[in-house]
Amino acid sequence: MDWLRYHLRLFVFFLIAGAVSSGVVLYFSGYKPVVNFFRAAEGIFDADHFINSRTTNIDAAHFVICSTSGNLYTPNVGQTYFYNASATNTTGIKAYVRLNQAHRPEAICDPANGGTGSDPGGVATLTGKTVFLNNESGEFRYDINNLSKWNCGRVQVDAFVSDASSGAGTNRIGLFGVVFKYNKDCAATSTPTPLPLKVTCSANPASAPAPYPSTGNITATVTGRGNDSVKYRVDCTNNGSFENETAFLPQDSYSWNICNSAYAAQGSYTARVRVTSQDGNISDVNNCTVTVTSPTPTPTPTPTATVLTCSPANQTVAPEQAVNFTASGGSGGAVKTFVWGALGGSPATQSGTSNTFSTTYSIPGSKVVTVSSGVQTAVCRVTVSSVAQPLVCSPVLQTVQSGQTASLTASGGSGSYAWSGGGNPATGTGVIFNTVFTNSSPIAAQHSVTLKSGTLTKTCVVNVTRVGTPTPTPTDMLTPTPTPTPTLGNNPVITIEKMAKNISSGGAEGDNVSASPNDVIEFSIKVTSSGNAIATDVTVTDVLPSNMTYIDGSATVDGSGIPDGITTSGVLLGNMPAGTSKAIRFRALIAGPSAFAQGNTSLVDNAIAVSTNSGTVTDSASVNVTITVPGGATLTIQKLGRNSSRGEATANSSVTAYSGNTLEFTINIRNNSSGILASVKVRDVLPNHLSYVNNSTSLNGVGVADGITTASGINIGNLSPSQESVVKFFVTVAPASSLPAGQTYLLNVVYVSANDVPEIRADLPITVVNGGGASQVPTGPADTLWLSLFTSGFVTFMYMLYTRTTFFKKHEIEGLIEEQSKDKEKFNFEK
Repeated sequence: MDWLRYHLRLFVFFLIAGAVSSGVVLYFSGYKPVVNFFRAAEGIFDADHFINSRTTNIDAAHFVICSTSGNLYTPNVGQTYFYNASATNTTGIKAYVRLNQAHRPEAICDPANGGTGSDPGGVATLTGKTVFLNNESGEFRYDINNLSKWNCGRVQVDAFVSDASSGAGTNRIGLFGVVFKYNKDCAATSTPTPLPLKVTCSANPASAPAPYPSTGNITATVTGRGNDSVKYRVDCTNNGSFENETAFLPQDSYSWNICNSAYAAQGSYTARVRVTSQDGNISDVNNCTVTVTSPTPTPTPTPTATVLTCSPANQTVAPEQAVNFTASGGSGGAVKTFVWGALGGSPATQSGTSNTFSTTYSIPGSKVVTVSSGVQTAVCRVTVSSVAQPLVCSPVLQTVQSGQTASLTASGGSGSYAWSGGGNPATGTGVIFNTVFTNSSPIAAQHSVTLKSGTLTKTCVVNVTRVGTPTPTPTDMLTPTPTPTPTLGNNPVITIEKMAKNISSGGAEGDNVSASPNDVIEFSIKVTSSGNAIATDVTVTDVLPSNMTYIDGSATVDGSGIPDGITTSGVLLGNMPAGTSKAIRFRALIAGPSAFAQGNTSLVDNAIAVSTNSGTVTDSASVNVTITVPGGATLTIQKLGRNSSRGEATANSSVTAYSGNTLEFTINIRNNSSGILASVKVRDVLPNHLSYVNNSTSLNGVGVADGITTASGINIGNLSPSQESVVKFFVTVAPASSLPAGQTYLLNVVYVSANDVPEIRADLPITVVNGGGASQVPTGPADTLWLSLFTSGFVTFMYMLYTRTTFFKKHEIEGLIEEQSKDKEKFNFEK
């Protein structure tokens, strides 16, 4: 029964103890200043105070200071060796920081070593902020004030926080101190343990011409950080003054581009970086060299390139007929350089500033002509037919007076013409030949002018009459003048009419029809001999536009099939008496949608009729091809980013950045429609705190002009179906002084549009971190009550079982003996 009463009382006791412990946890978790008074109870040991003649070893947060000779290093008066720069009172209760100086009895100052043999009190002074109100922050320091007190075996300086100004309050917490050991302990630590936190300094670029580039930076990289946060500082010229100091950051490197102005002149500079641990109380420094060489001449800016084109894109000519080309766009400024190539042509090459080129081919077949300007190349195509175009000299017959200019015109043939048999001049070259004949005879003189083109020859006749008109014989008024009888003249004339009809859609015939890609078009050509004489050797040729292809076997004359050739060598209709007509029909296929830009494209088809005695006539018909934007999205865009200052290798859909960082943005644009998207424009809207880096924009890896962040953006040209283009550029984050403290959330937006395509957008979220804040740990009653009750109950149960063992009784006796033998080696915190 006594045993039951005893253990019942013991259970009630521990239940009460559990409730009390819960209250204590609640008390110190959220309502008293002692536990949560400091963000880091440890101080920050300033490792910069150690020089080469002494080393630092860390052993249970105690600092051993020895010189290389094994003697105690003598501190300087006023030197700070220990401080806490992050003390903050967040509890609302007034608190005090107190200093305690103690010693260990077994290592009291030794008079034989020059000491006093007494307590080494007065070796340090607590300076800085020592009284903290609610939400106040500050730092406190241990400063050396008495050199004579330091020649001791071992001295420890401690501090504690109390809720009473005397330091004897009911609630207080001690902060570990600094222990200085005498030289007799140095031999055991002759091989110091290196500091775990190390920093290296690097300049990028390490060498550059003056002035140092604005994109250059100084980077501090740490090792041994673990999960700790560190603070970075930079001294651009190693003059003892740090130009920038970061907050505590959880990252292994940090870059500054604030030193660029300090490296404006030619010379060698030393930059110094320092890194300090937040919870390890460790610092390290290192230097790197920046070399600024003599300035390089400012290069001439590379002119913005425009799209290079060659026209006409397709031509059909006869052997030896001159074929002409024109280039537009290209790379360069006002004066561009063009390099032409025509394999098999004569000439085969041409280079210079001329954007025109002419060549001839002697062998029939398909030819390719290339033109290059900078890195761009464009292509034109030529079909050299196996049958030469008919050579025409017109007019075949003309009459001029003596001394009057006779003008003759050449067409067809090879395109190269030579004239002979003229008056003054007697010979000539070119399409037009002007010559003058004289005649003093009252009888008209007839002159034959010969036109030669390649192997072909034609003749034109010029009748030259004497100058002046003979005086007419007076008419007898009494005799009526008979009406002259009309005679058949020698004036052949041909006319031509060109029409088109959309066979696929079943539309009517006309000189202007509508069509869609892949439609079949039927063309009709009507040639009429409308003069008063036979038109000889009438030949008809049709010149199809690009994006249309002749359908083999579709040509007819007056309903009867004829061999193919209407679009190459032409169709010979032969002699056509006055008043007769002939009708030619053939069909052509329009190219697919990928060959056309959105909107309307006009394809003009030309027909040419040539007669050896009546000249050349032409007519045309137009086919309007319409490309409609398919339903749904036709353009897709993706916006990505990466923090290049932090060494990120890949672009992501969100970015985290710090003040002064450089970010690279990537924009992927794709044409998902079945047609060409023309004039694709891209514009990027930067949020506040981001600045565009000049001359950093590229399109598919090639630099382009700035303008991506302006209202008009940049034009990246046309996109074919399924084609994708990539735009990249750089921005910088504002300095820390221009950013709000903590985290700032930004949204970068890019817009893309094209002809007949509405503007679409893509977003990139950016988190900018400026400084840091204390971790938020739950400390309210709801977070700790149940944990405390459960813990106290469990301990009570285990204790009751333990007290019933023989081992407990034996251990209890040994514990009493040990309590009685405790020595005096405890720290005296009350002095």
